[in-house]
Amino acid sequence: MYTKDNPMEIARGSEGIIYLDYNDSLGIGKKPYIIKYRPPKKYRHEKIDISLRKFRLRREYKILQKAYKITNTPEPYLMDENKFIIAMQYIEGQPLNVSNFVHYLKPMALIINTLHENNIIHGDLHPKNFILGDKLYIIDFGLSFISNRVEDKAVDLYELRKLLKDRWEEFAQYYKNDEVLKRVEDIERRGRYKMQI
Repeated sequence: MYTKDNPMEIARGSEGIIYLDYNDSLGIGKKPYIIKYRPPKKYRHEKIDISLRKFRLRREYKILQKAYKITNTPEPYLMDENKFIIAMQYIEGQPLNVSNFVHYLKPMALIINTLHENNIIHGDLHPKNFILGDKLYIIDFGLSFISNRVEDKAVDLYELRKLLKDRWEEFAQYYKNDEVLKRVEDIERRGRYKMQI
């Protein structure tokens, strides 16, 4: 577990524990920042676990660096693969939720479109992974990967499509890739077909 000078735990997910830190223990400066720690998985063999955690940590950090250059994401400050941490900018704001995210469809669509144009698949497009601060930010690239496949981009959007229901068309007018949008509809049809069998 990451315990450097007792930062405050603010969130916990399947891939990491998120801490808020204010001290300069990592050489970042006296400002609030986020530390994402990838804890070990007890069910995996130790050597495999270490290798997998380091691989995923490096991948997430590289994608976060790329995303920061093109859209609204926290600035990545540093990665320490021996401690299994990424330190990044703290975004002052509130996460969206299932009741209010429909008011931010245009900025959400523009952010996602920019990621997809640059072949970044987020992997968890849920309202909680958007923070409304001075502008809308997308966070949590723990499941992200790089792909130019239309299918991967459509699958990335599909869970959001299910949440949006009748607001999907509004979102779609700001997401600029018609080929991906068509594939989302194909995925939905395939799902309905499987349910009928």
